[in-house]
Parts: sequence; C-alpha cells; structure tokens
Amino acid sequence: MSTIEPAKSSRASCKICKQKIEIKSARLGIENEFNLNGEIVKSIKWYHIECGAKKFPKEFKNAELNTATITRSGRIELSKEDIDQILEIKSNLNSTGFDILGISKVDEVDKTMNIKASILRVMDIKERENVNGIIELTRSLYIIEKGTRSRLNLRGDLVNINISRDDEIVAFDVITKLGGNDKIQFMTNYKSKLLVNPTINDLEKFKFEPKEFWSDKWERPKNEYCEFMYAPSGRAGCIICDKKINKGELKIIKPIYVTIQRNSREMEVKGNRNYHVFCVLKDEHGYDVIYEALTKIMKDLFHENLSIFEQLLPFVKQNHKVHSLLIEMIE
Repeated sequence: MSTIEPAKSSRASCKICKQKIEIKSARLGIENEFNLNGEIVKSIKWYHIECGAKKFPKEFKNAELNTATITRSGRIELSKEDIDQILEIKSNLNSTGFDILGISKVDEVDKTMNIKASILRVMDIKERENVNGIIELTRSLYIIEKGTRSRLNLRGDLVNINISRDDEIVAFDVITKLGGNDKIQFMTNYKSKLLVNPTINDLEKFKFEPKEFWSDKWERPKNEYCEFMYAPSGRAGCIICDKKINKGELKIIKPIYVTIQRNSREMEVKGNRNYHVFCVLKDEHGYDVIYEALTKIMKDLFHENLSIFEQLLPFVKQNHKVHSLLIEMIE
C-alpha cells in the first residue's frame, strides 16, 4: 500500500537521497511488513516525490493521494503546485517496464527466470570450490521477492557489483534451486545480469518483446539457450571455421552436452559450441540457433551491433522466420 500526502513534520528523511523531507511538502509513503519476534509489524518508509517516482514508479502511480492531513497543530494541505506536479508525474509514468521483462512466477526448481526484489542484507564475498575443483568467488544477498524472503547467490563478476541494503534489483536469467530449508533460492551463472535501482527506461530498453523461442532440434542441458554475447576471452574457437574468436568480438553460442572422461567413466556435462555470427549459418541447426538467440538478445547489445545484423539480412533471406524477425528488430 502506498500514499502521497503533505509531511506532518520535518523529522523524516527520504530513504533514497537521505535528505530531510520538509514539513508541508509532498511525500510518498510505502508500507512495509517485517517479522518481529514472530509478529508481523507494519512500517512506512517516506520519500521525496521526485525520488519515489523514479525508484518506485508502480507504487507512485497507484498511490492514494491525500491532499490534506491533520496534526496537533491543525490541518496541513498540499499546495496547488504540488498537486499539479503529482498528477503530471502520475500521468506520465509508464508502469509496463517489468511486464516487458517477463518477471516470472516462482513455482518450480531448476527454472530460468527474471526476478524483481528488494535487498534485506548483503553478505561478504567468499571463496568456494565448484564441482570442477576450481575456486570461485560467491556472495549471498538476502532478498524479499513478491512478499517472500529468499536468498540470491551471486557468482563471477556479479559478486563485485556495488549494492547495499534497501536497494531494488532486477536479476535476469537466474536459476531456481532448492535450499537447505526446502525453500526456493536463486543462483546466478555466467548468463545472468543484474540491474540495481533501475529506472523504467532502463528496463524498457533492456529486452525485446518477441515471444521467446526454444528449438527442439538437438539435445541440450535444461534451461540453457542460444545467445549472442561478447567473447570474454580469445581462447574459444569457432566450431565451423576453426579460427579464434577475438576477445570482445560478438559471437553466438549453442548449448550442448559434452562427453568427458572422469574416473575411467564417461560423463555428459553442460557445454557450448562457439560460432562467428556468419559462420553459424553453416551449422545443421543454424537458423534455429540464430532465431532463438534473437528472441533473447538484449536491446542494447543489438543496437551496439546493428551494422552486423544489417549485413546478416541478405544471408538469412531464404529463411522467412529469421528474415522477418530480423527486419522487424532493425526497423
């Protein structure tokens, strides 16, 4: 529940900018619940109008507007200028950002999904040994997501992200896992991305809207998908031309199973095939790989490489599905 009203005093500070909210000025209040010794306690956090509208657009748009409030000293009313400003912000707000991202319902384990949450506690960075015997950095965030408290385990470069208590996050492509308390937790991998305190504009330009496509033409690890990405190093080679893919070069990956030998036994583990963007067309599933990757590409990555995709157009002309989608995205 959220409300907009004139401040009854100058005691409260905005939880975003940390500055005092002056008496009689308009403020946004958002109700929060927390557990205190087994009892649910409600509290309200206050924000300046401008600060609250940027960080909590949905709550601001749906907030009940109280133009006056009663104090011991009498009645306090919002000025006409304040009311006009509030109504203008409400009319301009676009609260569809998270709908575009496809924020998912948490209902099963081993599912790739996007989540929107608030940070309750940030833990220290730790070292741990993964299943391959490699030491990696991890960091746990305790979060509240859709009213449910949980834990998000960060890995890789995400452990160094600047984040603190009360921050709002959107995490892309996290994996749901069953924790020791039989509650679903979240885990990032090399595909995951994290936005801290994103604006609506951040979210709207982050992903395209075409319905995601998953090819069933080959066997792949669960929840792994084809994607365009910048090569993190120059070690990987293109499976088609057998030439190195330079660090920072746009490439496309296809998830597969790889057979390895361990303790005199053969095991199937998760792996990827790497391709130059144009070479992937020579793969037996090339068009499906490109189409799937296009439905999942981030908008900023697409626009940064627009010239490459424009050059790709004539090469995919014989596949109507890929060609039509690419034209739509370029336009």
